[in-house]
Amino acid sequence: MSVYNKDLDFTDFAIKILQEIDSIRSNGRGGSSDPQESRINAFYRALGLPGLSTGVGPPEKNNNNMFSNKNIGRDIINPLGNRETLFQANKNFLRNGYPDGYSVGSYKASILDGIDGTRKEQLFPMYTNASVEIYPVGKRVGGAFMTDTDLQDISSNDKTQYRRPLIETIISLRLSTLGIFNSTKQPEISSVYKSFSELAKDITNNLVKTMNNISQKVSEAKQIMDRVAKQTSANVTPDDNPDQNTTVVNNDQVGQLDQKKTQQDLVLAEKQAQLSLFNFSDVVVQNTNGNTSITNISRNLKDASLASTFISIVVSDSDNGLTQKSINGVDDQLNKATSDLKTSFRDLDLVFGTFSGLSGTDVLCVLLALFIIPVETLISLINDDAIVRLNTQTGLGFARSTNGTGGTGGSMSFTDAVTALEKSVRSIMTGLDSDIKQPKVRNQNINRGPNRSK
Repeated sequence: MSVYNKDLDFTDFAIKILQEIDSIRSNGRGGSSDPQESRINAFYRALGLPGLSTGVGPPEKNNNNMFSNKNIGRDIINPLGNRETLFQANKNFLRNGYPDGYSVGSYKASILDGIDGTRKEQLFPMYTNASVEIYPVGKRVGGAFMTDTDLQDISSNDKTQYRRPLIETIISLRLSTLGIFNSTKQPEISSVYKSFSELAKDITNNLVKTMNNISQKVSEAKQIMDRVAKQTSANVTPDDNPDQNTTVVNNDQVGQLDQKKTQQDLVLAEKQAQLSLFNFSDVVVQNTNGNTSITNISRNLKDASLASTFISIVVSDSDNGLTQKSINGVDDQLNKATSDLKTSFRDLDLVFGTFSGLSGTDVLCVLLALFIIPVETLISLINDDAIVRLNTQTGLGFARSTNGTGGTGGSMSFTDAVTALEKSVRSIMTGLDSDIKQPKVRNQNINRGPNRSK
């Protein structure tokens, strides 16, 4: 069995998932045309990770997995507010032009940039900033295990229905692999969960194999950029769009193709100068009735009989001439090089998220972590209201422990659950970063599938 996920085009996946996240980013109460919410915050809202208020309370139903800020330190709260500030600063920074001296050829990044402070927008702490106002209301996300009626925005005249958080689907898939549901409580759950069971295992295995796709993508992109760097000194101006619709600039003209193009331009200028000798105006003095007048007469010697072919012995201005063919060939090579440069730069940013703020790799690593942390930890990420709904629908009987005592075995506080999730994400990213630096493939049968703590 292949250790790569052959059914997944990482670039296509990353662009689509980031664009989908962009589709729910808040435009703010004033209805701005630009997103007023960071990609990371929108991603965490879509997942249904715990929400904390960073100051002014959010509008009702702005976040449906809210937790109390009691006993939550400023080391958690402050970074959530900073994340939104830095997102705006990064957007303005890119739109105002990247500083001179930046070279895409020297692009260096690490998978860990998003959790170790070297990237402007950080994944940790993994909470949703619930003080970000979500407008229009259709971009809001409901609470886990809400009914369709619960998901309707009762304050809205058009009865907008909130989206379900992805954590609900993941919990359902995870529980299905363990047979944790009461089929007598709700008989139809049995058949649905059983069909989920194999799907959950497939998703986990494919997420692991997809990590190998990322290592391969980075290797290919860097090889292309190394090759292009020798051909042209073209550079890109980054932006914050998922597909990196970059512009290309070329000031130094020092690459192999750049130098060849410069030489061709000199040769072409010389030949054009030679051709101009055959097309000139002279001044002729004519006598008319004893009076002298000066008349300009244009003489185009190229129009003489057989002249065009004769002149081609020296120089040809034909599109079929060898000079022009050579120029066209170099232009095609330069266009190909700059296109490859833009593509490889985009691919690297989809892996590292240096300019977009959230990468496809970030998304995959977080999703994989949600599938490999103990299921009790996963459930501990949703608030008590959601746990009651889960228990009602499945007969699970899950109870959160308080101060490490009571509750379902393995359950924990939401803060401990977030810490456990962050630890898992860091472990996955560290392993992937190591793979990129020293390429190797992961075992597709790696024992990271859904498991239940003892």
